[in-house]
Amino acid sequence: MLTHQDPPVALLTSGVTASAAEAVLVAFRGLNRARTFGRPTAGFATGNTIFPLSDGAVLVVTEVRDEDRTGTLYGNVPIPPDQPLPEDATAGETVAAAQAWLHAQPGCRAS
Repeated sequence: MLTHQDPPVALLTSGVTASAAEAVLVAFRGLNRARTFGRPTAGFATGNTIFPLSDGAVLVVTEVRDEDRTGTLYGNVPIPPDQPLPEDATAGETVAAAQAWLHAQPGCRAS
């Protein structure tokens, strides 16, 4: 059980945030106290099935798109962060932006 209900959550994103990581991001979309920081994701918020073909090739079919709690569907398009950072921002700068937001949230404090 959480000591404080509805805690703030900061998610860090970049072009390597893909597939299952995008599904986690989508799960937090629409929550009042969740915010994303960084760069757009890779754009693979989908579920695929692989069909082997007789000649050794494979056919990959996208069968599922992720959907957030507000009904917005995501697919093969990068998901932009709530707080975009410059393309040349370092990981440290992304973390600092998220920490600054978290520290400004009620009930959130640095340890």
